[in-house]
Amino acid sequence: MFPIANRWQVICNCQRGLSWSSIVDHAGCSLATAHEWWANFRRHGFPWNDNAIHNRHANAARFNAQFLRALKSLVRAHPEVFLREMSAIFRRLTLLPEWDQRWPTSTSTLG
Repeated sequence: MFPIANRWQVICNCQRGLSWSSIVDHAGCSLATAHEWWANFRRHGFPWNDNAIHNRHANAARFNAQFLRALKSLVRAHPEVFLREMSAIFRRLTLLPEWDQRWPTSTSTLG
């Protein structure tokens, strides 16, 4: 994923009328990517397809507040579904030197 500064630089260079080859060389992205940013900007005013999540990559979910609220409410409503994952995470954390051995790691003590 490209930094936001690269995306806006491509858009600014397009507005200045620079050639696509020089824009792509300067930004270090493909011509298709630069065209997509420009097309999104012309349609929405932003280099992203959806300004709420800023991109279509899988890691965009961590910035989607609605998704995070739904996930948090699911974990709070049904924590038993996630006990195995939570226990595995805590077992991995026990390998850290700062881990306090009194903290629970088994599913019976987490539940």
